[in-house]
Amino acid sequence: MNVIPLAADSLGVRSMATYVECGQTRILIDPGAVLAPNRFGLPPADEEWEALRRANDRISAYASRAGVIFLSHYHEDHFRHDPGLYQGRTVWAKDARRMINPRQAQRAADLWKSIGGVCRLDSAEGRVLETAEARLSASPPLAHGAEGTALGYVVALTVTDLREGKRFRCPGPALRGCRRLPDPRAA
Repeated sequence: MNVIPLAADSLGVRSMATYVECGQTRILIDPGAVLAPNRFGLPPADEEWEALRRANDRISAYASRAGVIFLSHYHEDHFRHDPGLYQGRTVWAKDARRMINPRQAQRAADLWKSIGGVCRLDSAEGRVLETAEARLSASPPLAHGAEGTALGYVVALTVTDLREGKRFRCPGPALRGCRRLPDPRAA
């Protein structure tokens, strides 16, 4: 299994865009990238705009290799409005009508309308796809942060390489029922 981070805060943009490859099974996860419009009272610097351009170029290049595109939720740093990015691919996306806050619901409706005719689009929750090399399993909706937060819900994707037995999960929200370790700073 090859896991390639394409864009992230540490790479200069807000994003979690990731490409995962298990033989011929190729998945692009959360193919969005944005800049914060106003950090510390300042607009983005020229270097940040350049980092965004590079990130979007990387995402586009890997999208052309992917057979599956996965959208965990509808914050702008996790998807793109460009129908060409999704064309001819299988797209698993967070359900546009269930367990979603109003702002994300509007973004989701707009995206589903714009890409529905160019790809094989389906709700991700609970889906499983198994190929000769990999198993893709989408979770039910998980809270995006503390339960009841206004941030809404996300769907996580677990990719299991059936040849190597390795697993990758993105995004990685805390799972219900899992014990959180105490924050050492809170003592």
